[in-house]
This record gives sequence, structure tokens and C-alpha cells, in this order.
Amino acid sequence: MTDDSGPARASFITGPLLGRARELADLHAGFDDAARGRARMHLIVGEPGVGKTRLAEELVAYAAAQGAVVAWSSGWGPAAPAYWPWTQVVRALVRDDPAARGEDIRAAGPKLLRLVPALGELVPDLSPPAEDDDDEHARFGLFDSLAGFLRARSRSAPLVLVFDDLQAVDEGTLLALDFVSRDLQDAAVLIVCALHERTPDLTPEAQARLSHLARAGQRILLRGLDAGDLTSLVENAGGGSAAPALARALHAATEGNPFFAHEIVRLLVAEGRLADAPDDLPLPDSVRGTIRLRLASLSATALRTLEFAAILGHSFRHAVIVRAAGLDAGEVLASLDEATALGVITEDASPRGQHRFVHGLIRDALIADLPAGRRIASHHAVAVALEDAYGPAIESHLAEVAHHYVAAAPGGDPHKALEYSARAAERTLASLAYEQAAELFEQALEVLELTRTDLRRRATLRLGLGEAQARAGRPQARETFLEAAAAARAADAPDLLGAAAIGMGPFGLAAGFVDDAHVALLEEALDRLGTGDDPLRVRLLGSLAAALYWSTARSRREE
Repeated sequence: MTDDSGPARASFITGPLLGRARELADLHAGFDDAARGRARMHLIVGEPGVGKTRLAEELVAYAAAQGAVVAWSSGWGPAAPAYWPWTQVVRALVRDDPAARGEDIRAAGPKLLRLVPALGELVPDLSPPAEDDDDEHARFGLFDSLAGFLRARSRSAPLVLVFDDLQAVDEGTLLALDFVSRDLQDAAVLIVCALHERTPDLTPEAQARLSHLARAGQRILLRGLDAGDLTSLVENAGGGSAAPALARALHAATEGNPFFAHEIVRLLVAEGRLADAPDDLPLPDSVRGTIRLRLASLSATALRTLEFAAILGHSFRHAVIVRAAGLDAGEVLASLDEATALGVITEDASPRGQHRFVHGLIRDALIADLPAGRRIASHHAVAVALEDAYGPAIESHLAEVAHHYVAAAPGGDPHKALEYSARAAERTLASLAYEQAAELFEQALEVLELTRTDLRRRATLRLGLGEAQARAGRPQARETFLEAAAAARAADAPDLLGAAAIGMGPFGLAAGFVDDAHVALLEEALDRLGTGDDPLRVRLLGSLAAALYWSTARSRREE
């Protein structure tokens, strides 16, 4: 997992910001309010390529000129560890001066180590967080520590926290964002989120979280540029007298999407046809088609290098590509220089050796054009390369490695996919990111179908899924524990059957009601466990007593 924290990236479009004067004025006003101690949150919403990141960059430049401290984070999707955007934010706010910021960290409490384990290296003598049996209290404490750190950090200078690609973050990150935005209303903090207008791939719970955040903050909806703005775009590129006519043609083809329009203009400039009459220009009819035409000028080695880069993610390290692609380091570096010159990737100033795509649509186009077989093989090669690259530090990157092994599972090594998915799920559960842990357990169960793993493993994964769902407050946990019990029964595993019966407990407790299915499961678990002084038996008896509290059969309660 590469580090996306720090200041804003260089935009894919250079030159003046077009058509966003009102929206930028709203953001400037939001920052001015925040700098006076009245926290604000803005959500920049729009389709891919409409200029959300560019608008956020302009706001960041304004805020930095006023002395603000900026922390920029990006969503990475399912390959990211729990709370990854917050990890980027905290790390960026500490990294500039670890010694000075150590006091803020210590004041906030050691719970932040759950969020950013690397803080232990940046801040000496930071004690590990105490174990807390009350999971909801533990997560509240984590969020409270995060808010406390941000409040302390904002006392010396206003903070601007940017969450790019918010639709690609885990649900725990959204919960923390909701908590922080409520808790810091009187702090000098401006939160800016950029996200897609349509998010059909999100879970209903994540959709609800995003909707709540949108109501809590100011929503800035971006639409396409008008023909006048596109005329300025063409003129800035050297279009001259042909600019108005070309702008009208561009508007018809792109509906004013800045990225789409800019890509066409760059293509026309490269071909020397910017001044041609619009009727003579075969304009591409899609963003992806335009990107394909630009990428066609790359050498075969450069294109293959970019394919591996796209598999790795929005940002990537050349050393991993060398391992995965089996190419010489010199070939990879030359390919990255070629792609940089073309303007499809850019090199990060820090850390060294890291590049990123200038826009997610370019990465999407590369992945979409990969044949299924080559895509599967590339994911497997990347997974192996990441294992080698991370070495002993792999525990912090389990979700990322699992993502690639799962993508490669149909033609790769499903046992590795299962192993890493299960390990990532357990680690994420321990990190208090219950929603993401549930997704990883579900992922492991799906991969399980490709293996010949014993029945006990199936029951164990079902139990983990039920626990994650229960801690996240999901009502489907009850059904999951019943499925875990069925799997434990088939595996002849009385200990796992007992664990499923106990896990189901909170969902059978209601005033005046006896859950007969839960009672039957508890009694079955006790029968299978047998007699004896077993801690699990004691817990089962306690759960059974609670389940029978409302029973009208007194003898049954006192048995």
C-alpha cells in the first residue's frame, strides 16, 4: 500500500480553473469560517472527470497561503486496511515534526495506535492501548482520541483535511468522519470530501452513512462546463480562431466533462489538428476511447508496465512492478519516464520511487482493456511481489495482499486467497473496524468454495462473520450464527457449536419473549459438550439462564 498522505497532487489539467468561481468562493468562505474556530465540512460531488479533485486543490492552495496545515487522503477501496484515510491524515499531521506533535499524540491517548500503528515509531515512549472488553466503548474511545488529537493540532494553525474518493473508503472511516465532524464544531478545522455522484456499488449501510454526511455538511454539486468555458480551454491550448466552433463540438461530444474535453484537446494538439475545422475531426465518443488513443503511442514495454501499475492501484512503486512483471529495473524506469512524458502518470515528490496515475479514469481504462486471463495472472504476480516486498511487515498489508490473491483465485492459488482473507478479517476485527471485517469474512467464505478446506474452517469463518456483524449492529448476525451452528454440527465441533449459541444470545433477548430456536441451540450445545468443569459449559449455562428469563415454566428456569 503506497502512501497518499500529504499535500494535494498536481492536477491533470494545468492553467486557470474554469467555470467554478461560485463553488470556489463557497469553499473559501468555508475555510475563512473554519479559521475563526467554526468548523465546516464540504462535500464536492460529481461524475468522474468533472473536476472534484482540481477544485479541492484550488481550495488547498488558498488555505495554505493563509497558513493552514493540510492533510490529503485518498480512498483505496477493498485493498486498503481499516481506517486507511485516517491513517494517512494522522501520519501527515505528525510527520512534519514528530517531536513537537508527540505531545498532541500523548494528550489524545495511546488508542490512536490502533489507527496508526506506525505512530509507535514516530513518537517514542507511546504506550500500547489497553484491551477493552466493551467493544462499543473501545471504538468510541478511538474516535474520541482521534478528535482530541485533531483539536490539539488545530490550536497552532487551522487544519484542512481532504478525503478524496470518499466513495472508496471503508464504513469505519465514514463513522469516524461523522464523529469528528460533530465533535469539532468549535475547532479550526475544515473537512473537504470529494466523491462520485452515483455510488451503486456501496452497501446500503455505507450509502446511508454518505447521505447523512451530505446532510451534515454543505454539498457542492459539479456539472459539466459550458461552451464558453470550453472555448477558453481551447484558446489556452492554442486553438485561435477555431476555438468557438471546436468548443461547441466538444460540448456536444463530452457534455462539458473537463477531463474528457481536455483529453481530446491534448490528443488534437499531439496530432497537430487543433486548428482544423470541427466537421473534419473524428472526435472520440467516449472517455475510454480517448484514453485508448493516447495510450496507443506508448511502446509495448511501457504499456505492459502501466498494466501492472493499474493492477497495483492509483499509486504504485516501481520496485514492485519490477518484481511482478519480471522486467529489468532499467526497462521499468524508462517506461515510467515515457508514460510521464505522455502525461498519464506523475512522480510523487515523496516517498521516492512512487508514481501515480493523473486520473483514475486512465487506470480504469487500462484494467478494462486487460483480457481476463492476463488480468488474473497479473493479480497473482502482484500478490507474490507484494509478499516479497513487505516481508516481516506484511501484517499491516493483509487486506491488500488478500485483494490480489482473491482476484487471481480462479486461475491462481485459492488457498493463499483464503489464508490472507481470513488473516485480514481477524486483524481488521481487532482494529475495531467491524463493518470492513464482515466484508473480509464474507470474502473468505466465497473463496472457501474454491478449496477443499475442512468443515471446521467453514464454521470458524461463519463465527467470525457473525461476531463482526453483531459488533457492527447488523441484525443478520442472528442468521449467520445459525449458519455457523449448522457448519459446526456438520464438522462435529461442539466447541464451535457452543460459540455459535453464545454469539446468538443478544439477538434472542427481548422483554417478555423467549427465543425457542436460541434455547434449543443452547441445550444442544450443552448436550454435545458433555458434563465436566469446562469454561465454555459455564458460559452456555449462563446464556441459557438469560434466554429463559421470560419463560413461564419456573422449573425450566431453575433447572
